[in-house]
Amino acid sequence: MPGNKRLTAMVEGNRDETFIKEIVRPILLEKHSYKDIITYKYANRTKTENIKFVDAVKSLNDDVLCLGDIKGAPCVTEKKKRLQMEKVGEIGDDCIIVVIKEIESWYLAGVGRKCCRRLNIKFCDRTDRLSKEEFHAIIAKSKYQPRIHCIAEMIRNYDVCLAVGRNKSFNYFALESNYRFKFSS
Repeated sequence: MPGNKRLTAMVEGNRDETFIKEIVRPILLEKHSYKDIITYKYANRTKTENIKFVDAVKSLNDDVLCLGDIKGAPCVTEKKKRLQMEKVGEIGDDCIIVVIKEIESWYLAGVGRKCCRRLNIKFCDRTDRLSKEEFHAIIAKSKYQPRIHCIAEMIRNYDVCLAVGRNKSFNYFALESNYRFKFSS
């Protein structure tokens, strides 16, 4: 039975939006029976605009998920506090997923050894400390150029189970958050 709720994923930028649309959306549509999952870029909007948007979403009884990179915060708790205080208003800690270190670490977490060899990129056992700049340096060596073609191949070959084991913040999102992927046993 299809659900009657939508999920709005609040994201910082284009790479986050692509990850949600291409990797997360299909899983959550199936596993949570949302009728739709949409994205909203909050980073370049004012706190007032974002609060109005969140209020509108909540008035429809829809769910909100906010992704934010940890950069500039000493811990997850502080990042959630800062996001609510400075950007999105009081949406609740359970509605915020802090990406460690940046969304690019989640992309690389789901790419297996075989795909890395085919793309001619470095395989990383753990991606928790991977920065955007390190990610770009890794994919710059790919035979798939421009970078967007390499990223498209990464998405086509993405392995969620592998990503869960290689990045702690993705693991939390996929297995422990309100939006968990509910893997079948």
